[in-house]
Amino acid sequence: MSCYPKSLLALAAASCICFSSCMDNVDLNDLSTDVALGGKLAVPLGSTDFTIKELLDRYRPDDTLFRVGEADDGLVMLYVENVMNYEVGVLSERFDTLIDKVANYSVKTQPLDLKGVFGGELTPPSGSVVERTDTMEFDFNALNDDPSTQEIKKILFRSTEVEVRVNTYNKTYPEDFLLITMQIPGASDSIVIDASRTFSKETKTNLEIKMNKEKSTPYTIKFKITGDGTTSIATSDSINISITFKNSDYVVYGHFYYTEGKKQMDPYKVDLLSYLPEGTKLRFYAPSFKFKASSSIGVPFIFDLDAITSYAHGSPPTHVKANLLKDSVIFGATEVGKTASNTIIVDASSFPDGNASEIFTTEVDSISATYAFRAPERGSTLAEAEQFIVRDSKMSLTASVQLPLWLDTGSVIAYADTLDGIDVEEYDYITNAKLIFACTSRLPLEFGVTVTLLDKDRKEIVVTQPDKYHYTISAAEVDGSGDVSQPKESEFSISYEGSVIDDLKKAKYLKISVKAKGATRNSRIKITSSDKLSIKASLRVEGGLTVKHGKDFFDF
Repeated sequence: MSCYPKSLLALAAASCICFSSCMDNVDLNDLSTDVALGGKLAVPLGSTDFTIKELLDRYRPDDTLFRVGEADDGLVMLYVENVMNYEVGVLSERFDTLIDKVANYSVKTQPLDLKGVFGGELTPPSGSVVERTDTMEFDFNALNDDPSTQEIKKILFRSTEVEVRVNTYNKTYPEDFLLITMQIPGASDSIVIDASRTFSKETKTNLEIKMNKEKSTPYTIKFKITGDGTTSIATSDSINISITFKNSDYVVYGHFYYTEGKKQMDPYKVDLLSYLPEGTKLRFYAPSFKFKASSSIGVPFIFDLDAITSYAHGSPPTHVKANLLKDSVIFGATEVGKTASNTIIVDASSFPDGNASEIFTTEVDSISATYAFRAPERGSTLAEAEQFIVRDSKMSLTASVQLPLWLDTGSVIAYADTLDGIDVEEYDYITNAKLIFACTSRLPLEFGVTVTLLDKDRKEIVVTQPDKYHYTISAAEVDGSGDVSQPKESEFSISYEGSVIDDLKKAKYLKISVKAKGATRNSRIKITSSDKLSIKASLRVEGGLTVKHGKDFFDF
C-alpha cells in the first residue's frame, strides 16, 4: 500500500502565496487574517494494491506449518507440511529384536572338562607347560530363528566393546597357573586372562570384527597350564568362557522379509485458515498430497497408503478414502552412510471417485493418513539384492498437502487496507463531495468492495445511508487456459451530499475492504503470483473554506 498525505488547508494556503498588491500607504495592521476561498478541489488520497500471494504471506506467522509458493507456471500454491522421523528399530518389532540381539550379542563355550583336556588327574610338575587350542564360532542360527522373515549372512562390527568372562565354578587356582589367551578376529593383540580370578573382564574398543555365515571366523582360544609341582587338576574341574559384544556400531548384511500393519499418522494442523483475515473461506480445487521418504536403511521398503482423513472443527472425521495407493516402492539406501529418497504424489486420479477436492468441502482443521512400510516378500525381484541395516540408520517421512490456488465454489478471500490523510473539516461549507476509486484488476475474480469512514480514533463512522457504499469490481478477462489475458479497468465513486457531508467531515481515515468470490471447479481459473488488484482513491470537493493564518504568515 502507498499513501500520499495531504492537507486541503495547505493547498488553499499555497494559492494565497500568489497574492500581490501595488497599493501605497495602506495600513496592514487592521488587515483581516481570514482568507475566503471557494470553488472545486481534487486531491489524490492514496492507493492500495495486493496480490493473493502477498496477502497470504502477510498473514502467515513464522512458526506456522504452511508456506506460500508458486508452481512453474506461476500458479500460487499453499503447502502444509509435517515431518516424521523413525529410528530403524521403531519401524518393526523384528528390527528392534534383531538390533537388541546384535548390539548385545553373547557367545559361550560349552563347559570344558579340564580333566579331559589335560589327560586325567594331573599335577603338572614345576616348570612344565601344557597347552591346548580350541575354537568357538559366532552362532548365526541364534539370529536366523525364522528364515522366512530374515537371513543374516554377515556382520561387521565397526567398533565394539568386548567383554570376556571365565567361570571356574568356584575353583581357585594359583596366580599364573591357568592362563587363557583369546584371539578376537580383527584384533591386533590377544586378550589374556588369568583364571586365578573367578571372573575376568577385558574391554576392546574401536575393534573391527567380521562375521560371515558361509565362512565363519572362529575365536582362537589357547589354554596354558604352568605346573608348580603342587597344584592338581581335579576330575570335576571345568571352566566356561563367554564373550559379549556391547555398545556396538555395526552393519548387518542379509535379507529382511518383514510385513507390518498400518500406521496412523497423528493429525497435523492445516492452520492457514486460522491466520487469514476474518471472513476468508477457501475451498480448494484439485489438491494433491505428497509423501517424500528418505532412508539410510539398506532395505527397499514398499509404501502403502490406505487412507487420508480430514477433520473439521466440531465435526467427526470425514472423507476417508480407502486403498489409495499400493506398492509404491521407496528404494532403500544402496551404500552404508548414504541416503536414498523417493517421492509419491497422490492427486485426484488416485482417489476412487477421482475427486480429491472433497477433502476440502469443509473448513478443514487438520489432516492425517493411514499408511504402512513393508519390506519386499521373499522371492520377489526387490528382495534379491543384498540388504543391510545399520544400528543408527533412520527413515523420515515428510507428508505435505499441496493446495493450488484454483479456488472452488464458495471460496471467499477477504482483504482490508486503510488510507490516511483525509481532512476536510477546514471547509466552512461543502455543497458536495465525491470519493472516486479507479480500479485495475489482473485477478480472475470478482470483488465486492465496502468503503468505511473512520474517525481520528480509527472507529467506524456510521453513515446516514450505509447501503450506498457497497460496490463491485469486475474480474479480469481470462483465456482458455485460465490465464489472465487482459486487465479490467473500472471506476466507482461515492457522493456525499446533505447530512452525509457531516459524516465525511469527521473522517480522518478511509478503510477499503474487498472480498473475492471463488470460481466454479469447471471454470479453470488460476490465481498466479503476478495477478494484482490496484485501487487508487481521490477526493473531489466543491464548496468554500476560510483560511485562518497569523500575521507572520507573510514574511516579505
